[in-house]
Amino acid sequence: RLDRASSGVLLMSKTKSALTDLMDQFENRTVEKTYIAEVVGTLPAETGTLRHHLAKSEDGKAAVVADAPFSGSKPAECDYRVLEKTAVGARVEIVPKTGRFHQIRAQLAHIGCPVVGDTRYGGPLWLEHAVKLHACRLVVRHPRTGDLLTIEAPLPDNW
Repeated sequence: RLDRASSGVLLMSKTKSALTDLMDQFENRTVEKTYIAEVVGTLPAETGTLRHHLAKSEDGKAAVVADAPFSGSKPAECDYRVLEKTAVGARVEIVPKTGRFHQIRAQLAHIGCPVVGDTRYGGPLWLEHAVKLHACRLVVRHPRTGDLLTIEAPLPDNW
């Protein structure tokens, strides 16, 4: 799944059996996902791991983030690496270890580094209905052959 405001790789299947296999890979967390985000603010270090607890807001439109567990929350974890500094923040590579609703956007905002364009979580407006969060790489096992399949999408030209 990809948030509507994000860009990047989308994976589709042609058959129901392939879909079931791919869904199992996502559920079992064997899929490798890599994102690029442009954020405002300063990250705590050049590389690190963000560990928080997330739940959906009451209206279901946002994620609620906390440093400690709370009622209805689930752990959320992602690794990050600063790729380059920008005038207002940084371009960051993110590898989520869990797949929570709005996880990357909410976790980055929680540490004071919202994604550019992500006004829901405190980021500055970029383009209407767009955030600078890009799914750049997805690695899965091919449902039929079992071979590793790497799917990549270059950054959009307007970045």
